[in-house]
Amino acid sequence: MNDTSKQVDTLFAKWDTPTTPGCMLGIISHGEFIYQRGYGMANLEYSIPNTADTVFDIGSVSKQFAAACVLLAAEQGKLSLDDDVRKFIPELPDYGQTITLRQCLQHTSGLRDYLDGFSLADLTEDDYVTATDAFRQITRHKELNFPTGEQYSYCNSGYFLIAQVIQRATGKTLRQFADEFIFQPLGMTHTFFRDDHSEVIRNRATGHTPHPNGGYGISMFQSTGLVGDGAVQSTLNDLLLWERNYYINRLGSRGAAFIQGMLELGTLNNGETTHYGLGLSVFQYRGLFVRQHAGAIAGYRAHFLTFPDKEFSVICLANTNDVALNEMARQVADLYLVDEYPESASATVSLSDKQRKAVCGHYLDPSIPMVVHVIEYEGKMFVDMSGYTGVLTPTSPVDFSGTSLLFGFRFHVDGAHLEITPENGQRLILERFEPTPPTPEMLAAYAGTYYSAELKAERTFVIRENTLGVETRMGITYPLSPLKQDMFQVANVVVRFEPANDGKSAGCRVSTNRTRRVLFERK
Repeated sequence: MNDTSKQVDTLFAKWDTPTTPGCMLGIISHGEFIYQRGYGMANLEYSIPNTADTVFDIGSVSKQFAAACVLLAAEQGKLSLDDDVRKFIPELPDYGQTITLRQCLQHTSGLRDYLDGFSLADLTEDDYVTATDAFRQITRHKELNFPTGEQYSYCNSGYFLIAQVIQRATGKTLRQFADEFIFQPLGMTHTFFRDDHSEVIRNRATGHTPHPNGGYGISMFQSTGLVGDGAVQSTLNDLLLWERNYYINRLGSRGAAFIQGMLELGTLNNGETTHYGLGLSVFQYRGLFVRQHAGAIAGYRAHFLTFPDKEFSVICLANTNDVALNEMARQVADLYLVDEYPESASATVSLSDKQRKAVCGHYLDPSIPMVVHVIEYEGKMFVDMSGYTGVLTPTSPVDFSGTSLLFGFRFHVDGAHLEITPENGQRLILERFEPTPPTPEMLAAYAGTYYSAELKAERTFVIRENTLGVETRMGITYPLSPLKQDMFQVANVVVRFEPANDGKSAGCRVSTNRTRRVLFERK
């Protein structure tokens, strides 16, 4: 084992034990593994270790396979990327504008995210839902997050609908189509879209999450038929075959044009280009062209990071959700490519207490709505971006870099504003604000039970110790943090109450970044 391999192992040391779940790591150069290693157990109950043939749920890394199916179906004349999605799914509401398959794939459709919709309806990954449940929810959506093509916003609904389009356009389920035209031709014999949650999967890793009482508990996605946006099961050895295909394409008849199609970036109505192609995030990292995608579902995590000009990739698959694979994959790449980067890593600077305090605070874009909190703890800077947390590394008194679970970002502050540039999205500008607590009379007006016809769900807001909270069906009450007198936040959810009527609020709009302004009316 060389020194670089030892440094890699050090990164994963926490999970390199017989009493923890862990990861499978593959480092690829010019189509071959130059290092691969399993860390921890695929199954703690039977002490089965992770290996290169262990099957993992790769979450949203699946999206590139769904996108590839659309390109192949288009090549076969079954559809066009510029078709209106309602051509195949007339059940979808007519929002007064065309939503193309391409916009669904590039996250510019404006559709609300159905997974966040389930969350707003008080459902979790432990609840059993079906493709029919998801389809009905999407077709009940009353409005778009934004006019189609105006913004980039990551959306699982578009990819879920793509699976339905493939079936209606080709007569084959997404699983059947991908198996026939992608996985079998490439020899990916252990890879498939899981469309039946009860299916027995040989050599599958069990998903885990840290247990409140110590150790780990099991965390598995129980739903069935939710494919397209996720649900691909695969192994490290199989993903090597997919990685090779990006250099010498063996699918369809278009050769390299097929790969170029995968990398075609989205274009907004104003002509601005996004950083997302067809199931792939594309950007520059330290001067090199990079394509990547992350995946996160229940107790699984995945990250697929590629430097095409160097024919170098890092694939990380995990069966625990307490590992930040995004950051770790880059750390692995840095160890191997440090002498290949045209740009050095941004030099970090030390900030004084005064400089740190000038940055710390609360920032808001009410149009999304998106809330960002910057805090200091033990001399370090941390950020909470509507549920995504990360560490901020200062590169100047007003500029910062950082990574979260799923993406990297850069921050710039000028005292009154915070500018965020995510690597897989578009620039956002938020204004600094100071939270304004509501009066007791306002809290009393907000308390009550509200119903969403769109989600077919109700939520109850109660007052506990002069604090407004939201009850879950499990009997837990989560307190709401006031942002403005009519706006509150809990985790990644923002609640804004509508004007009072006869001393009580008539309703509220509940939002996440991906599912915005869902109406709940007072019962």
